[in-house]
Amino acid sequence: MIRRPLKGDLLLVPQPAHAALSGVLAGQWGNRDFAPPEPRASVLLAAAEHDGGWAEWEAEPGLNASGKPGHFTEMDVEEHLRIWRRGVARMVGRDPYAALLVSLHGAGLYRGGLDGEQDTPEARRQVEAFLSEQADLQRQIRRSLRGVPVYGEAVEETTLAHNARLIQVWDYLSLLLCCGHPEAQVIGAAPGRAAGERADLALHPRDEFTLRLKPYPFRESPLSLSVKGRVVRRGPFADREAFLDAFRQAPEETLTFKIERGSAWSGR
Repeated sequence: MIRRPLKGDLLLVPQPAHAALSGVLAGQWGNRDFAPPEPRASVLLAAAEHDGGWAEWEAEPGLNASGKPGHFTEMDVEEHLRIWRRGVARMVGRDPYAALLVSLHGAGLYRGGLDGEQDTPEARRQVEAFLSEQADLQRQIRRSLRGVPVYGEAVEETTLAHNARLIQVWDYLSLLLCCGHPEAQVIGAAPGRAAGERADLALHPRDEFTLRLKPYPFRESPLSLSVKGRVVRRGPFADREAFLDAFRQAPEETLTFKIERGSAWSGR
C-alpha cells in the first residue's frame, strides 16, 4: 500500500492499482526513439501485475509502529518476501516469461541489501534464501523457453536485461506519481531503440500531478493517467481493528496525472 498525504487526510493506494498504472505506461511506451516492448503481451502483463501477490494483504492492511496505515517501505521483511513469492508463483502458471520478469524485479529490490532496522542477521538470511530460490526459478524458466520461437531471443541476456529494466522504469514512474511530490531528477539507463541501448531521461515535475520527460519515450503527449485509492484520516489509529473499520468505509478518490514531452531539463 502507498500512503499519500491528501488535503489533510491520507490517500491509500493499493499496490495492485499502482502496478496497473505501470501497465498503462508499458502499453504507451514506444516511438521513433524508444522501441515498444517485446514480447509485448508478456512484458505488459508483467508490468501490470508485478504486485499480484499483494491482494490478500491489501484486503486487510496493517498499521506501522506509529499507528498509521502501513506504507510499502515499512513492511516486515518476512511478510514482504512472502508477498513476492506469492506473486511470482501466481504468474508462473499464467505466463512464464512474465513470471521471469516479475521474479527478476522482486529479486532486484533486495539485491542492494537492507536498510536501517530491517538489516538484521535473520532478515539477511531470509533475503539470501529468497534470492537463491528466485535465481533457480529464473534459470529454469529461461531453459524452458529457449526453444520457444516467440521467447527464444527474449530470454537471452541482453534482451532480458532490456525488458527487466523497462519494468523497473515503469514501476518507478508509477511510484513517483502515486507517492506524490516528485523532484527533478534523471532516470538513468532507460531502454532505448534496441536491446542494449540506453538513454537518460531528464524528469522535471511541472506540479504534483504532471511530469515532463526528455527525451520522451511514450506514444502520446500529454499522456493522461489515473489511479484510485481510499481516503482515511491521518491517524494514529487506536488499533488495527479501528483502522480496518475506517478503511472499509472509506470513500474512494481518483487522482489524475499527466506525463508530457519536455523540451529541456528546465521543463520549459
